[in-house]
Amino acid sequence: MIPDFNTPQMLEAFEAMENQNYSVALELLLPLAEAGNPKAQLNLATVYDLGLGVARNGKKQSICI
Repeated sequence: MIPDFNTPQMLEAFEAMENQNYSVALELLLPLAEAGNPKAQLNLATVYDLGLGVARNGKKQSICI
């Protein structure tokens, strides 16, 4: 069975990103990424890689992955 990584927090983070509320998205993504959620890790990496609400940092994007 494939695990469902779309937890309520993940869906809330997606909504925050769509609304360009990156600080909320980051707050939600970080604990999920640290817990091993690959979708959260990818989206957190994207936030840092593109500099969405944070200083652009290509090296920091790989911290959780």
